[in-house]
Amino acid sequence: MSMKSVLIERFFAFLLSVSLLVAGEFFKFIKTIHLEASEENIFKLCDISTDENHFYVLDPLADFKIKIYDKRGIFLKESGRKGRGPGEFVKPRAIYVSENRVVIAEKGIYAYEVLDKESLQHVYSKFPNYKMGLCGIDIFLKNERLITSDWGIHFKQGMGDETFHGIVYDLKTENMKFLWHNKYWKTGKIVFSYSRADVAPDGTIYLVYNPYPTIRVYTPDGKFIKEKEIKNPHFIAPTEYEEEEMNHFLRNWDLKDRASYINYIQNWSKRYSWVQGVFATKDKIFVFVREFNEKINGWKVWYTVFDGDLNLISQFRYLKNSAAGDEEWLNIISPQIEITYSPDKKYLYLARYKDEEGVFIEVYEYRGEK
Repeated sequence: MSMKSVLIERFFAFLLSVSLLVAGEFFKFIKTIHLEASEENIFKLCDISTDENHFYVLDPLADFKIKIYDKRGIFLKESGRKGRGPGEFVKPRAIYVSENRVVIAEKGIYAYEVLDKESLQHVYSKFPNYKMGLCGIDIFLKNERLITSDWGIHFKQGMGDETFHGIVYDLKTENMKFLWHNKYWKTGKIVFSYSRADVAPDGTIYLVYNPYPTIRVYTPDGKFIKEKEIKNPHFIAPTEYEEEEMNHFLRNWDLKDRASYINYIQNWSKRYSWVQGVFATKDKIFVFVREFNEKINGWKVWYTVFDGDLNLISQFRYLKNSAAGDEEWLNIISPQIEITYSPDKKYLYLARYKDEEGVFIEVYEYRGEK
């Protein structure tokens, strides 16, 4: 090897080491908060949101309630019950807390439930004019617009060969803008696809698609700007053969045998990487990914970082202290890990459920803007 080649190799190794050093400074672990639980207050984790002083936990499996905790993890109050009336829930999937509202994405009745933040009393419901799998994996309320990411819904008849992965819904005009992604759906195959999202301080929407991660960027009112495929060797996606293997199982699955279905989906999901959350600041986009770790028999979280123009800053860093604990599942395929952040985005919260012990929240200080 020539001296020039050696110098070039060392130069790029130096750049990589600097990149990893800088990436390690983005998030500093602060502490772990254990949300208080008792026999009267046993719950599981579906989604979590936060304001300056509280955590709002959505608990659809135990008692269909929103539970509120202070930042020490002490239980304060709860609201909600199973039902179809005001302040009642059928299949609540996502929660978002704004300055004066709490918004719930209601999968069971395809609606958005809006509550008063202080009293948690029902204010109004919105029923978008579509029944195509509203789930609201991530949900936001910005300037009277609801923004959601969602499961991939594949349209073939009447709407073209497209995939719906989220919406922007104007609460005043009730106009709705679909967020699409059709790159991997031209064959019409069934695939485990969903998106995670975040809204940057300037209102720009970042939607990241699974299981072949692609960042799509939208204006605050839902107009497409650009996209970039995330080419990361650490990200393990299903091959075409493995997709077909899963499709074969789904086509031949006995609907009465739910246990075998859950077992198959759990094992299938463990093989791959899955985008778990997006964190968009004024000049950076963080994509958080979960992967199954056999040593801990649970899930760990790593992230990749881009600048505002979608140029790669750092490819791979683990969140320190981010072992996800015992393997637990919610809604069949999702391990019970959720990522949220403080309203000013100074802190990142990684919430995880551990069987019989409740919810633990890892607190990280965001240091990327310094």
